[in-house]
Amino acid sequence: TAGAGNLISGNTDDGVAILGSGTSGNLVQQNVIGTDYTGVNPIRNGGDGVDINFADYINYPGSPGASDNSVIGNIIAYNWADGVQIGADYSDPSTGNDVEENSIFSNSYGNAASHYLGIGIGPGNTTLANDSQGHSGPNLFQDYPVITSAQIDASGALIVTYADPANNDNSSTFPVTVDFYIADATGQGQRYLGSDVLSSDPGGVTTVTLHSKAISAGQSIVATATDAAGNTSEF
Repeated sequence: TAGAGNLISGNTDDGVAILGSGTSGNLVQQNVIGTDYTGVNPIRNGGDGVDINFADYINYPGSPGASDNSVIGNIIAYNWADGVQIGADYSDPSTGNDVEENSIFSNSYGNAASHYLGIGIGPGNTTLANDSQGHSGPNLFQDYPVITSAQIDASGALIVTYADPANNDNSSTFPVTVDFYIADATGQGQRYLGSDVLSSDPGGVTTVTLHSKAISAGQSIVATATDAAGNTSEF
């Protein structure tokens, strides 16, 4: 319910860590992670805001990873490393971890030596190119949507055209939910705008109209894709 979340800030390492073979079914919802209770002022965690991985020290071949966990509706900001990290390395078998409708911004805070991400898959630091790692590993390296245009119409609605995340090899499990956000200065999804659901691969670009939140010219839009198995992409 509203107001029932926790304040998870000021820790030496990660704010929330979901680790280990077979770890599944955890829900991280409506918390404030890395700020004060207002969600505005930084009280950073010294690692990731949320870290979901198999953990290197028990990474035995053939074992399941930390899978089928959900991070929904949180404020995750000002953490030292990624806002949310999925997978300790590119071979980590942690899959089905969905990250949706959060406010994720200003992570890698105070960490000038590294550029961490709002959502990082694998070791973090670098946004992966679509299909750069194939489709085995953390969250199956779910491809992200590529936005080709974003315009405000006369009514104030946002019209977004984007390339289907399954275009590369149609490996996504449908339906695919595409979530749109207003980005912070580093491309992290700070304010959730709404979603589009693809029931099949349209084979090109898709246009969606978002009426849910006010937006101004000059702001940037980013998006994630989450397949039917709960694998969320990077922004």
